[in-house]
Amino acid sequence: MRAADSGGATGGAGDGAHDPDAAHGIMQPLLFDGCYGWLHLPAASAPAGGCGVVLCNPFGQEAIMTHRGWRFLATQLAANGMPALRFDYHGTGDSDGLESDPARLQAWTHSVVAAVRTLRARTGVSRVALCGIRLGALLAALATQALEADAIDALVLLAPVVRGRDHLRELRALQSTARSSPADQLDPAETETFMTVVGNRIYRDAIDAIHACDLGQPGQLRQRPAARMLILSASALDGATRLAEAAGALGCAVTRAPFGEYETYVSYPELNDLPWQAFRRVTAWLADVPEAAVRVPATARASRLAPDDAPVLHGGDFVERRMHYAADGLFGILCEPPTAARGDGAPVVLIVNTGAGHHVGDARMGVLCARHLARRGIASLRMDLGGIGDSVSLALPRYSFQPYSSALRHDVTAAAAWLAGQGFGRVALFGICSGAYVGLHAATESEHVAGALLVNLQRFIWPEGLPIQDVVQQRPGPRQAATRVYLAAALDTQKWVRVLRGDAEIASIARELGRRVLARLGTRARNLAAWITRADTPVRQVHRLIRRLDDRRVPVWLVFGGYDPGLAELATHFGAGGRGLRRYRHVKLAMSDEIDHALRSYAAREALFAMLDTYLRTHFCEDADAIAALVADLEPEPALR
Repeated sequence: MRAADSGGATGGAGDGAHDPDAAHGIMQPLLFDGCYGWLHLPAASAPAGGCGVVLCNPFGQEAIMTHRGWRFLATQLAANGMPALRFDYHGTGDSDGLESDPARLQAWTHSVVAAVRTLRARTGVSRVALCGIRLGALLAALATQALEADAIDALVLLAPVVRGRDHLRELRALQSTARSSPADQLDPAETETFMTVVGNRIYRDAIDAIHACDLGQPGQLRQRPAARMLILSASALDGATRLAEAAGALGCAVTRAPFGEYETYVSYPELNDLPWQAFRRVTAWLADVPEAAVRVPATARASRLAPDDAPVLHGGDFVERRMHYAADGLFGILCEPPTAARGDGAPVVLIVNTGAGHHVGDARMGVLCARHLARRGIASLRMDLGGIGDSVSLALPRYSFQPYSSALRHDVTAAAAWLAGQGFGRVALFGICSGAYVGLHAATESEHVAGALLVNLQRFIWPEGLPIQDVVQQRPGPRQAATRVYLAAALDTQKWVRVLRGDAEIASIARELGRRVLARLGTRARNLAAWITRADTPVRQVHRLIRRLDDRRVPVWLVFGGYDPGLAELATHFGAGGRGLRRYRHVKLAMSDEIDHALRSYAAREALFAMLDTYLRTHFCEDADAIAALVADLEPEPALR
């Protein structure tokens, strides 16, 4: 279903005092030191308080997973009289800069310090608290050492990184589990220059700086980090005991408690649950009130952003503006070349969310894609569908956001209509996985959509109203890796050597290949029977969908990684290698072994960006120099020559 404004009680918030006035919080956009942020201010009915809170993100994929909860916590803090500032560190999220910029740990710590000073300047609070989760907790603690003594009143550390070398070991283990197909292994896990963590790179100077951190080691905390500290531990082995002792020795009053909701919170955005109890505990501790007195917002609905309220980020080769648009208050960031041209011939790319992740995208894919296009002279809008990210409404209860709902295609058509109203002549959709699904169906309905490049589509049609739990069960996963992966394993001589030694087994591979052969034969038999009886089968429904696109003359490129599990769905409806698509003049199939499922590898992103350039040049810029001509004095890069 579409994101609902259902509130904390149904999500597990318990017996907190719900206040409808607290639901419509004030969410002001900020830009400081190249960092994008949001300032959540108390409503007029909120209790008066003299403390403001800066929220510090975790790193990489964990920042995508925790975004929804971080926004709710900021809303709840504001509802209890405490202004809250959440933001992206320099070189992360929507902020300016790159992960390859030097001295990242120092830069991120400086971003926290700048956020503290911005919060004081904007709100006039007399006391400031820092609240960080995972690596954000480490950065919050480091920032207390960079600020003047006693600048921070309270410090909240959720599942904190205490010793950097332990965190780096966890990140390496996480990366090893993410390399499930040959495409995932195109990027090296670690070199002398960097390490890769689920598509995000940490460069050597940052690795060394993190490795040197140990908050529990005597001397690393040179001054009292805060008057008081709250630590919620996700593990008894996280080093929090040593940290508490080190902080206590400096005169900090330390309170400790378990973080039992951590595992269900730091998880896939479509499936995770908010840590209602932990957030209530944090709010009560910061406000110095009993937990039963915490005002829990019924929703996290925000005030709509006025067109001229948002500060503009001027990058070296792009200009970005944040905005709410359409009747539902959808959120998007319009990224344009510095001297953008609009008009009937000017294309714009609409970047659709993947799953319930917000517009930044896995491994910052949405941001990197938008800024790549700006360098080519092409504008883009990276959007949040209704109910996620920074749109006016936010889906709070677990499983309430349905990434394959038919309602979401209306969000995409609304975004395309808004772009057309801004003077862009032709809108091209770009989406990955569920974003490709939503884009495919929106392209059949919107008069403003002039094309689409859709990556790693997993299903052409999903049953309406299917709960997300069932979607996850039916969606192809690691077990449904591309058949060629299983064939390669079965023909691998080294694997047979390991089988003979008893170090590996081949039976599971043989069973899976057999299952696929039988499934393929069964599909062909059902299709033959349907052709004889003229039944309305899923195959016929999919062909009707593609035919509607073809009849509209909308150029659509279906892009698949050579090892993607979605190839099985493609073969079901269009035969091996998608040969059945050849009958459609305006629908093209493209495959690349360099593309992994979520485009987390650098090799995949480079291959996809080159493909996107070719698509735009072919269908939107007939003159090879037309893209570059949209931006004065911008030389076209080699891919567009």
